[in-house]
Amino acid sequence: MKKVFPLLLILLIAATGVYAAKAKTTTVSGTLEKMGTRMLTVKDQKTNESKDFALNESTQYSINNKKSNQVTLKVGDKVTIESTAKNVAVRVNVEQTEAGGSGL
Repeated sequence: MKKVFPLLLILLIAATGVYAAKAKTTTVSGTLEKMGTRMLTVKDQKTNESKDFALNESTQYSINNKKSNQVTLKVGDKVTIESTAKNVAVRVNVEQTEAGGSGL
């Protein structure tokens, strides 16, 4: 019995970690309306409503779905935000044309 308990504990911890890693996210695509140091406001193209998203040190950024360490955001950019249920941005993708400007 003493050997079974640690094994069950390890399995429980592993299962909890897998569940936490697959937390449900929501995706919103639209136009960047406002931005601050730790927040973005996006006008959702489906609902035409403005939605706020918090940014943190874990937020990942990409340009045209390619990870990037240097992303410059501008009001008017077309963006896709993947966020948690609490509207914390997990991923921010900026759509840009080949010339480097934001997409239309």
